[in-house]
Amino acid sequence: MPLATGNQKRFVPIYNDDVESRNDDLAIAALARFADGRSFTELRTMTPDGKDAKRLGLTGAAFTAERDPAVSPDGKSIVFAGERDGHFDLWRVPVTGGATTAVTNDDGDERWPSVLADGRVVFAHRAPHGTWRLESTVAGGFGPGADRKTGPTGVRTDAPVILTTGEAAEWRPRVSPDGKWVAFVSNRESDSGEIDIWVRELQPADAGKPRTIRVTRTTGAESAPTWAPDSKRIAYALGLGAQAATWVATVPTTPAAPTTRNSTR
Repeated sequence: MPLATGNQKRFVPIYNDDVESRNDDLAIAALARFADGRSFTELRTMTPDGKDAKRLGLTGAAFTAERDPAVSPDGKSIVFAGERDGHFDLWRVPVTGGATTAVTNDDGDERWPSVLADGRVVFAHRAPHGTWRLESTVAGGFGPGADRKTGPTGVRTDAPVILTTGEAAEWRPRVSPDGKWVAFVSNRESDSGEIDIWVRELQPADAGKPRTIRVTRTTGAESAPTWAPDSKRIAYALGLGAQAATWVATVPTTPAAPTTRNSTR
């Protein structure tokens, strides 16, 4: 469905955080499967219209859940969150399935990967009993064993780059198609815990401090930001009581002055 013009426009309700389509031929989704009275979330490929769903074969690791698939810009691999031993790490697998390779291997959980053209992966990390923060791997990612690089003093040289500023929680990142911005959801600047959509520069034009810009300021919980191909608009889900809908907002180019929170679009 084409994104709307203008600042914001309401569409019919759509809720599916775990679907990604990189081209007109393939979509990848995390779908629930029920067996023996239990629910398992597993990756499946399908056509963009939801037909011909097939299990994505994974080897080399066993997961109790597979979530948050993200297709690389070259269309050759998928990065996803795999749960083992009660917590999530990020893993990479060829788009046709096969051997999995660890991208992260740190304490806590890593979720919602988004892949840049140079191989970096932007994701959300939550330390045990901590809050979600945005981080980025070095180009190519990092993992256990030989993939984890250390310098002469034993200090890691491939440690993730911290993107979050301040103490507020930030999660569900999605990198723009031009690779310059990351959209995310956060309770930043909220006295009541309201969740809104924000964007932050990944590549500041003047090599200074990255700009962080608020996109929405509305009652309700926004989630699942998804960029338009022009990197100027974001579609997102909004839940308010029993109502659910997908909206589209134009991304401001400069931070807006604080305004009173509205309850309507």
